[in-house]
Amino acid sequence: MNCKYARLHKSRPFAVMFNRQPNTLTDYTSVQASNQLTKARFSDKEIKELEKKLDNMNKVVIPALKNRIKATQDKDNAYFMKRHKIIKTVYPIGSEVLIRNVDKVKKTDPNYEGPFIIRGHTNNGSYILVDKTNKPLTRDVPTSHIKLVPSKSGNIPEEEEWIGEVEAIIDDRDMPTGNE
Repeated sequence: MNCKYARLHKSRPFAVMFNRQPNTLTDYTSVQASNQLTKARFSDKEIKELEKKLDNMNKVVIPALKNRIKATQDKDNAYFMKRHKIIKTVYPIGSEVLIRNVDKVKKTDPNYEGPFIIRGHTNNGSYILVDKTNKPLTRDVPTSHIKLVPSKSGNIPEEEEWIGEVEAIIDDRDMPTGNE
């Protein structure tokens, strides 16, 4: 029997479903069954009492349970969002990206494959990628597996493009054990 308090709404599911507390763990084999339910005839007083209980359930108990469930779900969602990295920004179509190597077996295998170009995204949030030859990738890639390739127009000069000569060493720190 489902008599434990549920974490979601802090109530017993049996009590919520049947609008009463469950029977105690008592041996009912010696108790005679009453004929009252088999006749299915209730007095006006009993009918009004049942309607009053049902009305109380609909106006008080169910809205309170709904509020408790909503509060628990909001709390759980906040906890999840705090602990998981969910990327909400969309990568622009046409940008170059690398994708995580999901088939990596050895330590020396690269962590990322690519580069690929984003051609679109699906309704569920994954991306459609093509390689440099415009051949589509055989699978859709989730956002968590994508890493944007930094643009080459940054301020840091490329090693091949920058040619310079060191004029002088300004500060050379000598340590007692040798040069640092």
